[in-house]
Amino acid sequence: MKTTIQDHPVNEQLVLDNPRPESRKTAMAHGKPFWTLRVHEKRDVLVARQKARQIAHLLHFPPLEEACIAAGTFAVAAQARDHYEICDLCFQLDHHQLVVFAKPLGDEPSVPSAKSLMKLAKPVPDAARGYSVDELAFLIGRINDQAPADLFGDLSKQNQEILLLLHLLNHPADQLGQKSTSAA
Repeated sequence: MKTTIQDHPVNEQLVLDNPRPESRKTAMAHGKPFWTLRVHEKRDVLVARQKARQIAHLLHFPPLEEACIAAGTFAVAAQARDHYEICDLCFQLDHHQLVVFAKPLGDEPSVPSAKSLMKLAKPVPDAARGYSVDELAFLIGRINDQAPADLFGDLSKQNQEILLLLHLLNHPADQLGQKSTSAA
């Protein structure tokens, strides 16, 4: 599937277990990525960050965990981009964890193996454990079809999260107050 972001093609692939003949999605064996993104340019790393946030939201991660997953995905994609000329950033569910990792295309000599690069793994919240890989791939496809890539919006959200984190660091009593009111 190709998505264009400000005249920049981004290669994405959704993966389903049982694709229909008319589907552009490919079949997936268990334990394989449900979504991949080709990473070649800096813009691809930004798109990966935004899609990671959207996927985290679909999986019912709390807002600060969404930010963590988005930032972690950015770090994984940026490191892979530095080491490989081109690679696939892979998202998969494995043993109730969201796993994000980079996979080089073909044989790229004199670069580190994928095992030596960062990988993100986060336990999936209980609310999302009932999703099948097919359902998740379908939902991500709906995001890609309906939500334009709004990189400015994603950076604005990131800025709000940084301001919240700075506030919580400077006013730890507020954090304790939030916990006690949510428990009441």
